[in-house]
Amino acid sequence: MKTVCFPLRAFAVCAVLAGSPAMFAQAADQAAVPPSDQPAASNSTSSDEVLTLPTFEVTGDQAHGYVASQSTTGTRIASNIADLPFDVDVVTQPFMKDFANFDQNDFLRFVPGYSPSEVTGQYQLRGFTSPVELVDGFRRVGLVDVADIDRVEIIQGPDASIYGAIQPGGVVDYITPQPTTTPAAEMSVVGGGEDFFRSSLWASGPLNSAGTLFYRVSAAYQYNGYGEDFSSQKKGFESVKVLYKPDNATSVTFDFEHEELYQHPFNQDLTVTEKLPMPWAGNNITESQYFGMTYPNLYDYDYAGPESYDVYRMTSGTITLEHQFNSVWNLKFGVNGFTQPYFDQLIGSGAYYPYGTGNVNIVNGQVTNAFTPEVKDQPQVDFKPQKGGGAQLDNLFHFKTGGIDNKLLLTADYNDVNQRTVTYVPEVNGTQATDYYAVYSPYNPAGASYYTPQSSWDAAMGYGWNTTLYDNDPGLYNALTTDQWTDSKDYGVMLVEHASTFNDRLILLAGGRYDYVRNDVANYNIPAVGNATSLVTVLPSPYQAFDYTTSAWTYQLGATFKVVKGINLYANKSTAFNPQPQIDTDTGQALPNNTSDGYDYGVKFTLVDQTLNLTLDRFSINEHNLAQTETDPVSGQKDTILSGLQQANGYQAELSYQAT
Repeated sequence: MKTVCFPLRAFAVCAVLAGSPAMFAQAADQAAVPPSDQPAASNSTSSDEVLTLPTFEVTGDQAHGYVASQSTTGTRIASNIADLPFDVDVVTQPFMKDFANFDQNDFLRFVPGYSPSEVTGQYQLRGFTSPVELVDGFRRVGLVDVADIDRVEIIQGPDASIYGAIQPGGVVDYITPQPTTTPAAEMSVVGGGEDFFRSSLWASGPLNSAGTLFYRVSAAYQYNGYGEDFSSQKKGFESVKVLYKPDNATSVTFDFEHEELYQHPFNQDLTVTEKLPMPWAGNNITESQYFGMTYPNLYDYDYAGPESYDVYRMTSGTITLEHQFNSVWNLKFGVNGFTQPYFDQLIGSGAYYPYGTGNVNIVNGQVTNAFTPEVKDQPQVDFKPQKGGGAQLDNLFHFKTGGIDNKLLLTADYNDVNQRTVTYVPEVNGTQATDYYAVYSPYNPAGASYYTPQSSWDAAMGYGWNTTLYDNDPGLYNALTTDQWTDSKDYGVMLVEHASTFNDRLILLAGGRYDYVRNDVANYNIPAVGNATSLVTVLPSPYQAFDYTTSAWTYQLGATFKVVKGINLYANKSTAFNPQPQIDTDTGQALPNNTSDGYDYGVKFTLVDQTLNLTLDRFSINEHNLAQTETDPVSGQKDTILSGLQQANGYQAELSYQAT
């Protein structure tokens, strides 16, 4: 039976027809959640709920659990999605739970314009790659488990510049759940195909009889096997959140998270190279050129074998204060810090050589000497510890002037991310150790094995999938090829006005933001070069080091008009920027900011008691000043230059319907 599932986030029948093994294997030991188990973020006056500021927290809606009506990511304050003059997608926790979605690529696969990446923490929105993820509005590599996600909000396009330096495609924001006001708990055990196993537990409720302290704890363990040979992943997660609410106008939240992820990653299919004569070299000297992908024989073959692995360890802490001074002024202040000591062991380059390596002779277009098909194997180990944090101060002023209802948001924020990157490789006689082994030979008789390791392998390194790893012999990795430190600090201020008039039928948005960015770069294994300029300060050191500052103004303009109840027209225009801490090889100066601008317009339908939502969108995005690295064919050095314009234009249709 063939199943076709449209991008309907709320259409559960698709999951039933598709027959997801993980979904059907979900254990029946999940504890019932009492009706009063609503997030603490609510403006209700019920004694069962904690009162927090509704201007900064959305209110859960169990009746429409799959279809969200509010968002905070698009404007940094709670807003109706239908009223926003741009496209914001929300994936709710009930949807993720019922569809057995446990990873980013799973629960965002129904979001139009989103494309997953094999690299943790990276994705594409509307064709633009972005490494930026937010957790409760703070930047970091995601690494947050679904056990501690209330909703995922995706803002598409340059409107995401309200968070400072950003890629033009948009940003993904994970919103974590608040503690509940009454005791509640849930345990889940899930199993499925490809050795999938997952267990999770969360518990929440009050900590004291006075009703001023509330908690939520969660933990999860998950293991995945994959269809590609030797690829797997396991992770553990735990979080603790404590909410202190001394009165109805004030709340303080303490949030701690830790996740460890160990994986044998997916790798691209082996690339195929073939020998081609070079016009300037004559027929007896050739070079390997890219030809294509190995298919179908090695389609599921992981060239790195079981030896390559990644290790992530994310630890994060956040403190948030919310206070309502009066009916006009609401304040939210948050501070976050995180650390992530990343480590990986890599084996292989993923290149398949049907003609072997080295030069061969070609006579009348035919290879005359023998060759052995091979796969390159280059061991490498990387240390990429990352840490950072930030602070956000949001002041919201809500007042009326004549027939206009005003929401004026004044924001000041700070973000800092720094990373040290160190790479070691084995080196023999001043050259990186490179070994080869045959995995597939067209000369093998029918039915013979595709995997044929050679015996001519360096004794110290082993061969095939027996390469000596860094953990076993660190001294073997004797060459330092990369030792770089980067630090980026972003100081920003923003003013945004939301104006509603004509009995709330016309909603206008206008905002501007100024960012001041300081970048520091040190290449400890590259000799110092260059001269100081007005933009770049070359630090006095034996290695290449510089710092520079840059700034940017960005804006967003938008309008929403309610034609009739449930049908809204919208349009917006916005700009964004992203600093580039690199030196232009031609000028010796820092590259200018990567900038972008774009617009959206369309119509939003919110019908059938908000269970049927349809958005038709037309968008256009322009990205300028793209940094591009090329290899000089003569010197072999890598040059960094600016390329031209990159554009994304398209139409987007999104339909969600919660049938029951």
